[in-house]
Amino acid sequence: MLTGRETADHIAADMPSPRSEGSPSGPWRPVKVGDLVEVVSMEGNPDLIRKRASWLVGRTARVVFTPARSPLVDVELQEHPLAKGRRRLWKLHAAGLKVLPAPGEEQSGRSPQRRPVRAGDRAAIIQLLHSHSRARAHGQWLIGQWGTILRRLRYGYVLVELDETSKYLGGARRWHLHLGDLLVEAVEPPADEQDGLYGVGLSLSDREIVRHALPPQQTAGLCGARVRPMRIDEWSPPFLPTLDNVCPVCVDLIRNGRTGGW
Repeated sequence: MLTGRETADHIAADMPSPRSEGSPSGPWRPVKVGDLVEVVSMEGNPDLIRKRASWLVGRTARVVFTPARSPLVDVELQEHPLAKGRRRLWKLHAAGLKVLPAPGEEQSGRSPQRRPVRAGDRAAIIQLLHSHSRARAHGQWLIGQWGTILRRLRYGYVLVELDETSKYLGGARRWHLHLGDLLVEAVEPPADEQDGLYGVGLSLSDREIVRHALPPQQTAGLCGARVRPMRIDEWSPPFLPTLDNVCPVCVDLIRNGRTGGW
């Protein structure tokens, strides 16, 4: 069995040098959760993956987990749809991954910069390795769920409100979860007042949450339904027709240019 020091040396030996010869992306930097990467080689991967998963080279993936003491990171392929029998989640060596720049950063040459997670961001629960034991005990019903971050907590935790719940979760919708278990999608406030003309209000129909367009300072949706305003601190996410479970009447009123109820 390796000692702690020998384990650290073994891991360090597997990691590529900062300027390894033939590196496709220049100076190597560790990948981070949320990075969009291209699989450029099978370097450093176990023999089984190198032999059976060479088709991964050239594919684009999203980094969903980076362990603290291992060069193997979890990635999710972005290709849709995948060929039959091929799985979407893989554990690959970071040396074979090239970080792709975010839109608009190709010409500047800057590495992708990410702002801190904040209230209003969307999050998917992709694992439960770092969260507390209560969340892990409900893992089979939590993993794969989407929700909205309500606020940041201490020690890397955030409060997440799930979009949906189930009887197996006891009806609980808000959970304290560790950021290391989440795939976060940043949601930016509206760039101008026109984009943020309508906020989001929620109602319940046949045990299903419906999202309505909510005019400012109102408690009724654009369609006239009584709703609960969705607010995070003083900010409300903008209403978008592409949201899940949107009210079709609200969408129709917006598209026809109507700004009032019935």
